[in-house]
Amino acid sequence: MSAEPALTAREKEILQLIYHGKSNMQIAAALGINTLTVKDHVRKILRKLNVRNRTQAVGRAVALRILALPEMPPPPSSMRPSTLHH
Repeated sequence: MSAEPALTAREKEILQLIYHGKSNMQIAAALGINTLTVKDHVRKILRKLNVRNRTQAVGRAVALRILALPEMPPPPSSMRPSTLHH
């Protein structure tokens, strides 16, 4: 068995939308598909990633580098340790 599960392009697209907090209904609307189709894709994603829920799926996908996350911006200057005063 390979280290990275073979997710389809559609499954990766749905996983990205899950990462952004979209519900099945919102994903269906965004992709122009039925909510039952979304549920089926989510079920397949969970099985392929061997996880129990959407949160675990995102975490596993990030760990496996299946899901690319945008870079985090640096903290505001007021939050940087060098500017904190005691």
